[in-house]
Amino acid sequence: MPRALPARAVEEVIPVTQVLDYRPPLADRPLTRLTTWLATPMSPRWRTATLVSSALVLWGAAWLPGAGIVEAAGWLGLALCATYGCVRKPMRWIVRRAYGLPPVSSPASEWYARWQLALLILAVSSPLFWWPLRLSMLVQRPLLNRFAWHAYAEAPMLDPPATPRLVALVVVSRVRPNPSGVELRVLGTTAALRFSADAPVDPHWAFDYAPWYSWWMIPPASAGWSVDSMSYRLYFR
Repeated sequence: MPRALPARAVEEVIPVTQVLDYRPPLADRPLTRLTTWLATPMSPRWRTATLVSSALVLWGAAWLPGAGIVEAAGWLGLALCATYGCVRKPMRWIVRRAYGLPPVSSPASEWYARWQLALLILAVSSPLFWWPLRLSMLVQRPLLNRFAWHAYAEAPMLDPPATPRLVALVVVSRVRPNPSGVELRVLGTTAALRFSADAPVDPHWAFDYAPWYSWWMIPPASAGWSVDSMSYRLYFR
């Protein structure tokens, strides 16, 4: 005849048995249309929207046609995509666990290729040192120099070239010559490109007043060109 277990042993076995018999709370219920959508991997269109938004950020940060409006739309798209991904992935884990479904580790629709990750990183880093605008000015400098010299030396100061007009890939909304150079107001931004006809422009004056850890936000100035933007003056004046 089998020997009965002591009372303490029975108390210890019961919790273990309850753990082994655990079933998810919604395991016996069918998935609805909403829970089916939440339990499945995200669509590749979410990744595509992220990449398009990154490209818009870089386009606008380089002051190409559309400039600030395009960049603002890109940042809005990146924020929406990031919020969607941060909410959707935890919800998928909760739904699959509640219905007893196997977890989804890394769906192919949510993978990023190396060039896609590079594009996303470049877009997020675009505010650092205004690097997209620096690169854009470097590439377009010959055409910008030609137009700026024409507006300064060849066209009368009382009759500047008509605007808006496309100079290289920059849409100029106003041309304002002065005794030392010319200012080109860029359409879609609250800033302007300043051209000095006398000598190359020295490093930006804000470097003398701003602490080193804030240099990343100082506009570029080189090779006769400087950027005049109101977005940084509040901090350095």
